[in-house]
Amino acid sequence: MPLAAVIVRAAAIACLLVAVTPTLAATDGASPFERLRGALDFGTTLEDIHHMLDERDLDSLPTDRVIILDGVAVEITVIDPEPDSFLVQVDLASGRWLGLSEVRLYQAYVFFQGPDFAARFHSGRPPEPGDSMAPADEPPGRAPIGSNSRVIVLGMLVDLYEDAEGALSPILEGIDIRLID
Repeated sequence: MPLAAVIVRAAAIACLLVAVTPTLAATDGASPFERLRGALDFGTTLEDIHHMLDERDLDSLPTDRVIILDGVAVEITVIDPEPDSFLVQVDLASGRWLGLSEVRLYQAYVFFQGPDFAARFHSGRPPEPGDSMAPADEPPGRAPIGSNSRVIVLGMLVDLYEDAEGALSPILEGIDIRLID
């Protein structure tokens, strides 16, 4: 695994610790690491979720844990641009080649809300390589996120979207998001 990926995963876990502090503070006799494993689903992928949805195995969906997903922010829609009530929808996608000529795409809709996210997203062109859109003192993972950015997302699965053909896609409440490119 490349060093950058290890660093990104470590940063994601650090962000998660803030989200699950009440779980870690529980006094049930379990170690903090055991409680973290119970609150975090690091192994389920967007592909896994879609397999559960295709099989209509809704009871297996990770709705009681924070999940970490990676993919491409293929579309970013700012629903409420006001900083105090900021709301954005990120269409997250990942895929897998099936043979040499077919790609299976998996998507999720992730909603981020609140003033902390207002400066994190931009619409329009994605940054060019080497073109930092963040202030000079901003860490690279905190640069504004645009369409076609590779990202890692922490979130909770809160609902499902059913399209006209009956296909289901997960809807997540976003906790945090970072660039991974």
